[in-house]
Amino acid sequence: MLPIIIAGGVVVGGIAIIAALFEEEEKQASNWKSKQKTLNHSIYCHEKRLKKHIKKAKKKAAFYELNNKYYASVQGGNLLFKELAEATVSIDEVYKSIRCIKKAKSNLYFAIKKEKNYQKKKDMIQLLKIMPDKINNMYLDFYKMKDEKKCILNHLREINNMTHEFKLKIRDNTGRKGRDWFEQLELRKLERQILTFN
Repeated sequence: MLPIIIAGGVVVGGIAIIAALFEEEEKQASNWKSKQKTLNHSIYCHEKRLKKHIKKAKKKAAFYELNNKYYASVQGGNLLFKELAEATVSIDEVYKSIRCIKKAKSNLYFAIKKEKNYQKKKDMIQLLKIMPDKINNMYLDFYKMKDEKKCILNHLREINNMTHEFKLKIRDNTGRKGRDWFEQLELRKLERQILTFN
């Protein structure tokens, strides 16, 4: 009698864990979708502004104007880099959830074989039947999130290219002040690299 009670407790505990994992996956997907909407709008607005700035920069080569645009572009790149890191964490969490649910599915399969109570066995089989659909949906979310991460990475590359273009325009189009600024920027970059490797 005692093994049946323990096995029933394990099954109930397993079902609760699986339900919690489904809930966690849904929260992660919902959280990711809301962040993605905000990010897409932010990316769209930021890229639109940067493209306008590049067009203006071709006509005007004033140091302060280009310098402000350069730092705005750097800030946009930093924002995207942060979003890229958050996307990576979200993707990892969804993948961990998938692995946990697959393991729980395997454990549930073996628990069904051992279960003697007909009603519990029937409930366990029902749960086992819905798990593949849940896992497939989680994989769909996982691959969608990976595609969105690639999109963020592409936007980051575009902004980094724009930032580089601003930096070169400052150096080439604003005279001695721009060249001095560029040299100081490159010197600071070199100092950071030296400190990083030491």
